[in-house]
Amino acid sequence: SNSQRPEATVRIEAIPNEAGDECRMVVIDITSERSAQQALTLREQYLRAILDNFPFMVWLKDEQSQFIAVNAHLASIFGWPSTESLIGRNDFDIAAPDLAAAFQTSAASLGVLAATYFYVYTLMQVPTGILVDTLGPRRILLLGGLIGGAGSFLFGFAPTLEWALVGRTMIGLGVSVTFIAMLKLVAVWFEESRFATMVGICM
Repeated sequence: SNSQRPEATVRIEAIPNEAGDECRMVVIDITSERSAQQALTLREQYLRAILDNFPFMVWLKDEQSQFIAVNAHLASIFGWPSTESLIGRNDFDIAAPDLAAAFQTSAASLGVLAATYFYVYTLMQVPTGILVDTLGPRRILLLGGLIGGAGSFLFGFAPTLEWALVGRTMIGLGVSVTFIAMLKLVAVWFEESRFATMVGICM
């Protein structure tokens, strides 16, 4: 018969007898095990893609406060070449030495300083939409630019960590209005058929 046999993945093991002078070969079908492993690998790749596309830092730590998973945004914020290079490290390994020395603080405090921007940015999205609809995108963009600029100035000349946190918060607050206001302007200024194209250009 020329009918095609189904493919299978097998593992061959040699099992010796009690005396150790003979052994028998055992063929084990591991097709289902290999398929499950491939499905798990594919799922991990999907989760990695989701994590790396978040616009904010995401991380997981073990009981020793060491990173066991991070996304690409966190690695880029701290200037590391890849997410894998951060696995097994802690806050003290990735904190910028110049900031730690300038503010005489710990790596954990620097982590809060870095994350403050993204927390404020995320929390402001819904209020920004309401403000854009009520006050208009131009006023909101102007106000956001002024707040963000003042925050950048304050952050750059901050004498202490507390002032740096205030400046970082102001930067996140000012920049958070940009995306929503831009969408509103594109929707008003351009035809509906060009909306996606113009948003892509602005991004």
